[in-house]
Amino acid sequence: MGSKGLMDILLVVSLAWMYTYGNDYKILQKAHRPHHNKPSYSRPIKDVLAQLNKVLKATKQVEYCLEDFQRSTCPEGYSMYTGSEGPFCYNLRSKPCVNWNTAQEFCKSEGGDLIVFSEENFEYFRRKIFIVLNEQGASCNGGHFWVGAKDENSTGSFKFINGRPIPLTSHTFVWNASHFSMGECVESNIAEGSYLRSSNCTNEASYICQIFMRRYH
Repeated sequence: MGSKGLMDILLVVSLAWMYTYGNDYKILQKAHRPHHNKPSYSRPIKDVLAQLNKVLKATKQVEYCLEDFQRSTCPEGYSMYTGSEGPFCYNLRSKPCVNWNTAQEFCKSEGGDLIVFSEENFEYFRRKIFIVLNEQGASCNGGHFWVGAKDENSTGSFKFINGRPIPLTSHTFVWNASHFSMGECVESNIAEGSYLRSSNCTNEASYICQIFMRRYH
């Protein structure tokens, strides 16, 4: 179902709610004012319950449409992220463990890249990774995940693959100083703490693929 269908359903929900409760809500407001008689409801309770049932059915239909929308816009195995810099599809792949180049090649074959974090969505994915690790068990070098960032020219200047520099002074992207010069690729060690670190590109780790909607369609 398209966006117009969703809007139509939301409109039905809104109108049904207004029809069901609009007048009764005004009566209840008056009832709480001093020196007013006990309110008399505008319709029998059976009628109100019937309208409420319609609202609940319409709400459930909206939920089904949103689920269908997610399934129809992301490849199989991917979930949709609609927050900061979204919408995009993502897939946390805890296994098999692969090196950075292999991870990036796989993501490209799916129509995307290794994930590019923002300071706004980093916390969201930190929680998601914890869930995956709890469900599947930590693997791949202690639960590390490759990120779409590296030092292309071996100058110590790390950038995300979209060209955005990684702010080394950020309170969100905390660099582990003891691992700053470990390699030219970047991994997230969220299992042990909210930070990024450089790593040898030939090491093996889990990874997160990211597909922006405009690329997939």
